[in-house]
Amino acid sequence: MGTFFTSITASYSNYLTSLILNDGESFQSDVDLTVEDLTFKRTFTNDGGMYTLMVPFDIYNPSEYGTFYEYASHSGETVTLRETNEPKANTPYIFKPAKDFTEIHQTNTKVYASTNLPSPDSHSNAGLYGTYQQITAPTGGYGYSAGDVSGIAAGAFVRTGTNVTLPSYRAYLWLGETSAARLRVEFSDLSNDEATSIKSVSDDLSVISHPFSRLRTSEASTISGQAVTPGYKGIVIINGKKLFIH
Repeated sequence: MGTFFTSITASYSNYLTSLILNDGESFQSDVDLTVEDLTFKRTFTNDGGMYTLMVPFDIYNPSEYGTFYEYASHSGETVTLRETNEPKANTPYIFKPAKDFTEIHQTNTKVYASTNLPSPDSHSNAGLYGTYQQITAPTGGYGYSAGDVSGIAAGAFVRTGTNVTLPSYRAYLWLGETSAARLRVEFSDLSNDEATSIKSVSDDLSVISHPFSRLRTSEASTISGQAVTPGYKGIVIINGKKLFIH
């Protein structure tokens, strides 16, 4: 059968011919099942940005899609993320696409039950927490900024306020005792045992209002290292300093 499901209960067989999981739609299952033809639909763009991602199945050949990072540790206002080449079901990751794509397609895949995931109001440990339904992110948690928006630079964990919506198949960071507005991120790659910071710049944030056209493009970049163009507004790095252009 080729039926579309977003909710699976024990009344269904533990084997499905076809299953399509759509980004933005809730997924819930109280059983593990095997799917002959599985498709997860979500748009990813290889533009240097990263995404939060959690899916209810192990991802085969992950390097085909990009690089997956899991929470490793934190110290003060620095969070360390560790690369993994075995992304697992029901585990939240920070994901960097290696190409533009709109779906993950796999055959003979085990899809795991979602019933044992921690709820947003019960955080026992620091780390990434994922969701398969749209939720209000817990106040005091941290959302990941996939792109430069409203003065927030791509690649930062930003503390959430009230009424912040988190769509399905996404994740947020919970540290508990940390109250910083933004967190620095370090990535530990498989090829490098030591974490390398993508933000090895001054923590001081200056605010400037002069037109960006007065700066040479080569002088400035976003925190994630992307070149910026005239007319850009937000946080940039110039000579190792953080500047906010408005």
